[in-house]
Amino acid sequence: MNRIALFFCVLLVAASVIALAAYKPESTPKATDDADVAVTIFPLYDIVRTIAGDAVDVHLILPPGASPHTFEPSPSDVAAINDTRVVYRIGYTLDDWAVTIADAKSDVLTLSTDMEIRSATDNSADPHYWLTIPNAKRMAALAAQDLGSHFPQFKNTFQANYLTYAKQLDATDTEIRSILAATPNKNIVTMHDAWYYFATEYGLNVIGTFEPEGAEEPTPQQLASLTNAVAAAGVHTVYVDADANVDAITSFANDNGLTIVAVDAEGATYSSYIDLMLGNARLISQNN
Repeated sequence: MNRIALFFCVLLVAASVIALAAYKPESTPKATDDADVAVTIFPLYDIVRTIAGDAVDVHLILPPGASPHTFEPSPSDVAAINDTRVVYRIGYTLDDWAVTIADAKSDVLTLSTDMEIRSATDNSADPHYWLTIPNAKRMAALAAQDLGSHFPQFKNTFQANYLTYAKQLDATDTEIRSILAATPNKNIVTMHDAWYYFATEYGLNVIGTFEPEGAEEPTPQQLASLTNAVAAAGVHTVYVDADANVDAITSFANDNGLTIVAVDAEGATYSSYIDLMLGNARLISQNN
């Protein structure tokens, strides 16, 4: 072999070594670097992002600590979900603003298929159905199915994530039932009417709410009825929303010897849906 041929052989081998050194196995590609999916409130957001994993970017619309009942999306909120493939919401008037701000090309889906929606005291639909683990499992299954239809290349990933998450939810459900089974007084009083699903599922009894219809303060007749119910049930605690203004209820609590304890239905103080459910169960067990 002459020197020129030898030189080109060496050069070819060196190039091959460099190419092999630079090669990296291809990881699972993301559909896009932008928000592919948007979700209205934190509990639903955490369920959806757990199912999505790293395959799809999930954006939370409602800022932490904000109320979905009074939320007014800003232009930046709207811009953040521009070109989003799908927007997941709770529905039943809780987050109807999602329909208004969603891109015209975005699907908007309410994750409540095949769930029993209770009627509130004013005969409207109670939207707080995410506050039971069985309903959360249904929501997670619906999310896995719908994400698979929007991003079929990741369908198996979504299903695998759901199966793992479903086991975690089952364990959480068992733990919540164990925590609350030891609660001596199963009667509870709340500031708002968000906790009926939770109470029904886990063996508690909401004997009354301070604001029985939306955010309106009670009438004198309603206040008298609640006072009588508190005395008859022997409760010592009133549960308020974590982000609520407690000025209106403080006098009632003082008059009836009630301790005010903050619970969190919407994730203002927790880092995951599972932590939210367990944290609320522990608070009620410790204070009831």
